[in-house]
Amino acid sequence: MSIPQHIADKLLADCGRRCCICRRFMPLHLHVHHIQHREEGGADEPDNLIALCVTCHSSVHTKAYMTRNFTIEELKRHRDNTMAAVRDGRWWIMAGHPNFQG
Repeated sequence: MSIPQHIADKLLADCGRRCCICRRFMPLHLHVHHIQHREEGGADEPDNLIALCVTCHSSVHTKAYMTRNFTIEELKRHRDNTMAAVRDGRWWIMAGHPNFQG
């Protein structure tokens, strides 16, 4: 069963169609990813979903030796921070924008 369209639409609009990790504007290259995988009991609910570009989605699934993998808490913070920046009109502070400093 796939993620209901209305839930995916809201997530993509709330994050301004930006990847929630790298924050690049990727309007047609985003995946809606389950933070906690369905096989592990994750649901198709907004609190369990994050928008990721293809590159960051691959990184989330990569398990590399001697690195810290993404945790559920970290992914939720990335999502919430991206949505807050878009909602509050701070989208321009995101990496990749010409006015970005840092």
